[in-house]
Amino acid sequence: MNFFIFITNIKTLNFLILLVDKDEFFLNKTKILLKKNDFDVLIARNGNGALNILQKEISQPNLIISDINIPEMNGMKLFLELTKNPKWNKIPFIFLTELSSPEEIRAGKQLGVDDYLIKPISEDDLIAVIKGKLLRSQTKKVSIKQIEKVKSIVSRKSVDSKEEDENKNNLIFIYIHWDKVLGPIINQYYSLHEPDFQVEKIASQIIHGYRNLIPGNKNDISGDLLITLPKLNKRAFILFDGLPKKSNEQFFMIGLIASTISYEQSINLRQIMDSISNKIKKGDIWKITDFWDEINLIFSKH
Repeated sequence: MNFFIFITNIKTLNFLILLVDKDEFFLNKTKILLKKNDFDVLIARNGNGALNILQKEISQPNLIISDINIPEMNGMKLFLELTKNPKWNKIPFIFLTELSSPEEIRAGKQLGVDDYLIKPISEDDLIAVIKGKLLRSQTKKVSIKQIEKVKSIVSRKSVDSKEEDENKNNLIFIYIHWDKVLGPIINQYYSLHEPDFQVEKIASQIIHGYRNLIPGNKNDISGDLLITLPKLNKRAFILFDGLPKKSNEQFFMIGLIASTISYEQSINLRQIMDSISNKIKKGDIWKITDFWDEINLIFSKH
């Protein structure tokens, strides 16, 4: 069923066929037949003429039908010339000739042409062969495009997977409190790899920068922040919160530094940070490793 639907599409698309033959009567008769079947037709009377047409035409033919006995450059030499050019060597090529001995047919087929037809041939058979070759050619093109598309998807997934793994491996968790006397003090930080920057220095810069943005009471800095760290080529999501006023510790900062953090990821991180913040304010014992799998899950693509 699909075969006949595709054949209908072939008629609609007006495929372009290049006819190469020295016989004027045959050219005119075949051109009329092809046009009656909704094919567009180009005509050449010798091999050099065919090459000139191919060089000048912006739209390349979808099929070439050539006799072998043509002047200036015979059909076999024409085919060999086409095979040298990547622009032409994928165009289906059919010999339609009076040369009918087994040796001649074998020689033609050994060149690698798509078909070898003997004159005279009925109109119905010729049209059937042409449609069959075009169908096969178009199906092959679709298959190649599909293969390239799959390769592209696999390659892209491979790159995405690599970037995802790198991002997860570069995650850095920090927990810092602010002491009235000593300033920022690192309570803990956690990473699968040693950071290539001074965590305390970056944390101090973040805290000072954030406090400068807050109007009014600088001790009330509860809130969160998604920022870019341009010098590190990283992003950070930070949660600030206050502590009960019973020590020199005024407030604390917990956050995550990564190669990239999206807004959606920051929303999910906020939920984890809130849980950690509540434990800190209650004085509960906690470890970042208890939350690490949950954090990693945020940076896994599904």
